[in-house]
Amino acid sequence: MANDYIPRGDADFNGWLANFVTYANANLVNLGLVAGDMRAI
Repeated sequence: MANDYIPRGDADFNGWLANFVTYANANLVNLGLVAGDMRAI
């Protein structure tokens, strides 16, 4: 789909996920999360 922002290829997805996790961990409070929310990821 044209509006998908999660890459399809494994290598591209892994890079996207690493970036997401880094961002989310650095912005837990702003995103309304706690550290335990990131454990599953």
